[in-house]
Amino acid sequence: MLRNLKEKALNGDVESRYTLGNLYNEGNEHIAQDYAEALMWYEKAADSGHAKAQCRLGMMYEQGHGVEQDINQAFEYYQKSANQGDAEAQFRLGVLYNDGYGVDVDDEEVDFDYGTAVRWYKKAAHQNHVMAQWFLGDMYHAGLGVEQDFNIAFELFDKAAEQANIFFLLAKQYDEGDGVPKDVLQAVKNYQQAQQRLPDWHFIKGYHEITKRLWTLFSDINNVPTDPLQAQEWYSLARKFYEQQVIKNDDNAQIELGKLYAVGNGVVKDTKKAKHYYEMAITTLKLRDDLYAQDKLGDIYRVGEIVEKDSFKAISYYEQAAKENSEAALKLKEIYEQGDGITKDLAKAQQWSKRAEKLKRKYEKQQGELGQKHVKNSHPDMMAMSSGIDE
Repeated sequence: MLRNLKEKALNGDVESRYTLGNLYNEGNEHIAQDYAEALMWYEKAADSGHAKAQCRLGMMYEQGHGVEQDINQAFEYYQKSANQGDAEAQFRLGVLYNDGYGVDVDDEEVDFDYGTAVRWYKKAAHQNHVMAQWFLGDMYHAGLGVEQDFNIAFELFDKAAEQANIFFLLAKQYDEGDGVPKDVLQAVKNYQQAQQRLPDWHFIKGYHEITKRLWTLFSDINNVPTDPLQAQEWYSLARKFYEQQVIKNDDNAQIELGKLYAVGNGVVKDTKKAKHYYEMAITTLKLRDDLYAQDKLGDIYRVGEIVEKDSFKAISYYEQAAKENSEAALKLKEIYEQGDGITKDLAKAQQWSKRAEKLKRKYEKQQGELGQKHVKNSHPDMMAMSSGIDE
């Protein structure tokens, strides 16, 4: 297939050039992801006026994939594509205007061109581009580049949410086996379709709910289809999900993406990339330097799956976490009790067991006090009612 596609592309077939660009841009279990190769084929298609290839080129320049990041170059490609009516390019061009790009002013006095942003959002929204509908609704809600109108904002939000909700409800049915045979692969596909139609805004609960559901599905090894082709599709979807989370510095996603490259699930096996993502996760955790990170680093060095097992490093990280974390204290107890990579020391095991119990009691006491305080502050009448019942 790849050979035939390349032959057509070399003979000048524009659509084949664009398809090759997509294949190398995304990669799969047969074709290694290669941004430089993708860039070359997109450029060949774009030079022939292919609107979607121009948009993809803009995205590569904006994100710095296969080329040095260049927002001005991205802007030019988006503009070429948008002028041909490509909705994705129109939306992305709107975002750049919204952020102050494409505005001819001194850098010290950047004037965000909200009016032009609105114009491009409208063009994309009229083509039912869901993210453009969200962003345009936000502009109407805030009165940026357009007269403030909460009714129009609500209509746009409602229309966009409806598109996401259709996929979400379908995903839930497949996920839970509600009215249809349970099918986790179909559930994942539809959850991801829903997520692509929601912005990652803090008040959009649906996006984060879907993210949780996808983590739950991908984390269970029993969900991997037994059919080889479906399994590869599953891992390919998992890779795309992890890549989205890696952008947000999610250490779990960095580790899981590394595992996919280490084994070659959904991607071409690449031990260098696996090591790169593992190291990225360790760096992310070290920079966090909180109880979660210290405990997680302890786990990493204790298990020795993505780095060489080192019980002394594990102990060092657990000890930092165990200042406040009872789970870390219990892990130290287990290491000394079992002699896991060190000399067995039952006295130390007992010390950490007591520490874990003390921290657990402290936590339960704090939670109880917080609960009482919340009830008193939020529902004083409820407290009075409870007192009355007790009497």
